[in-house]
Amino acid sequence: MSTTFSSSSSSSPLDFALQESSSCTHRLGLLSFARPCDGTHIEIETPGLILNLDRGVVPYLSTDNRNRSDLPSFVHTSLDTTLHLPTPLSTLLPPTSPFPLHTHLLLPPSSTLLSLSLLNPSSQLLPAPSQNNLLSTITPTGLVSTTPKAYYASALALKPDILWAAADTRAGINGGSRRECEKEANGVVANEGKTGEKKGVERSLRWLRELVEEVGKSDSKQVALWTELAGGSDPFARRAFAQGLVASSLDSHLSGYTLPLPTLRTRLCPGSASPPASRLPSNSSNSSTHHPLPLSSSNFLSLVTPLLTTSLSLLPETKPRYAPSALSPHEILGLVGDVGVDLFDATLAYEATEMGVALRFEFPLPEGWEGTEEEVGINLYDEKWEMSFEPLAGGAGVRSLASNGGRGEREGAKTLVHCSVSGKEPEMGAGEEEKEEPLTKAYVHHLLMAHELLAPILLQSHNLSLLQRFLSSIRSTLLLSPSIFDVERARFEAYYSSEMSVLLEGRKARKGVKKERGKGSMGKDRSGGGAGKEGSESGSD
Repeated sequence: MSTTFSSSSSSSPLDFALQESSSCTHRLGLLSFARPCDGTHIEIETPGLILNLDRGVVPYLSTDNRNRSDLPSFVHTSLDTTLHLPTPLSTLLPPTSPFPLHTHLLLPPSSTLLSLSLLNPSSQLLPAPSQNNLLSTITPTGLVSTTPKAYYASALALKPDILWAAADTRAGINGGSRRECEKEANGVVANEGKTGEKKGVERSLRWLRELVEEVGKSDSKQVALWTELAGGSDPFARRAFAQGLVASSLDSHLSGYTLPLPTLRTRLCPGSASPPASRLPSNSSNSSTHHPLPLSSSNFLSLVTPLLTTSLSLLPETKPRYAPSALSPHEILGLVGDVGVDLFDATLAYEATEMGVALRFEFPLPEGWEGTEEEVGINLYDEKWEMSFEPLAGGAGVRSLASNGGRGEREGAKTLVHCSVSGKEPEMGAGEEEKEEPLTKAYVHHLLMAHELLAPILLQSHNLSLLQRFLSSIRSTLLLSPSIFDVERARFEAYYSSEMSVLLEGRKARKGVKKERGKGSMGKDRSGGGAGKEGSESGSD
């Protein structure tokens, strides 16, 4: 089937073309990036995946394993975990490097589209309230504040391909206490909340204007600019921000929009909020992106969809829309079908890996699969898998480090050689051929119970591969027709549970394993005991 795309004309190096038959929601697109200085050209089909880095890395995947895997070419990172450094990161990197941030993160510039923001857009951790010219964030050493201009100067020196404007999307949360969030969600403190949202809109527009001015003064005129759509849970504030973008012509400088799901989740579902940064100890290192509680996706989607459409209805359709931190495949399908989101991050895969869960779901459902509340993954901590020698990576198209015995996904990839012994080829008998046996559920279960680091490495590779296949299947279904997508989405939602209780089971099982191991020799070692100490005491008697 031939596909025709309509593109928006722009001087930005980032171009987004929508398929002409796409509606305002069920969108098929092609994101193209051209870097004139080195001739790089990257194309990304949407709906697609952005690889969001945590402290500059993919959790549990080393650089060599990351490079051996077929991961997305669109990568996003943030500066919040470097703000505690006594010297800005930009001054620590070689000033002559044409791509300092790519080089620092060991990302090949020729095949990587790199996006940079101040705060981690996937984090649920609430920072302290912003002030008129000050943003606060949590770092490995505690709470740190910076100004938008300082952020822009440092970020432009790092030469990312996409730079996000500073935005006050957390305004109106009243410092982030859970009780105040609940009151605001129920409309009890509506006046105070409305005032906070209004201030957030004004700050975000002003900071975006400052970024446009800074880019105009600098040598980085080819950087693409994105912004988060501010306004919080107030439809009037969201409409005011979108109108402000268009009326002030700031929107003409933008190449894409970000829909801040974590902060909206905090407002609409206050029980999911992490402790606000203003209430964390000053030496806290809690910069985790993990969310404390998986929520019912259907409830959240019904609340957030009208807010997102309020903003997007006033803005051009020909710019990509990124929704970080979708916590279930149901949310991804809903945001594609009801909002028209084009890009998602890997938070779902990271969450599952952290809880020892291997994602396992199919879209569209095969014929004959109807109607049960199946989980979207399996908890590999569960003892029922200890004798299960079925391959971990099931389903056509799931190729990962777990599906082929630890080899890379790229064609021709070979086992890593760490020493002369590991580089020797195995001796093969006459007529024998080397087989790439997939790793089993029993094997990964054993690794998890033994707290081996190999377990999350294999799970992360598997979950990222499955998530990419899921988005590829969404594109294939949308290519057939939006109506077919809606039918398949309804079948998927009827078959798979949206509660994501398998993550809670994995978290509980992981805590149990840690507790049991703590009663053995590891516990004695931590308390200063152990066989050596007992032996010396018995000898003295």
